[in-house]
Amino acid sequence: MKKYYLIGLVLIAAVLISGCLLSGTITFTHELEGGINSIGSADTVHVDLSTESDYQDNKDKIKSIDAISVVGWIWNNGPDTNYAEIYLSDEADANFATVKVFESPRIAGNDSLFIQWSDGMSHIENFDALVDQIKGDGVFELIGQGEDSPFNIEFEATLVITFTVGS
Repeated sequence: MKKYYLIGLVLIAAVLISGCLLSGTITFTHELEGGINSIGSADTVHVDLSTESDYQDNKDKIKSIDAISVVGWIWNNGPDTNYAEIYLSDEADANFATVKVFESPRIAGNDSLFIQWSDGMSHIENFDALVDQIKGDGVFELIGQGEDSPFNIEFEATLVITFTVGS
């Protein structure tokens, strides 16, 4: 009986070790090239994750997307306190339907705010919509604007995605 118990423990350990060796966590970043300037209207940044080698190498092995964050500077160049917002749109959507995926804390007029990883992650909204786009073809649009109009919001940020992959 002791022999079977030992064999069972060895088999369980082997399965657990192989699972750990065959999966891992990858942090992927995508620069929002040049930032998003919103002066009186919304500006759009095209994101194509399929051009990134880390994404290409692991797209078919994604087990879960664990965290999504926006990291970087946001400037409120207008005189009034405002929020910065980022909306997501699937570029294939003929109606250009959007869903809000990020809203910053309030930023005083003519001031700036640096969003750190944990802060940016806590301001992500509609996580599942982002996950669908990342797991889909990885091609989408991010639209930046201010909450209150008129606005003059400028972004210089990075989209940070942490996912678990396995074979």
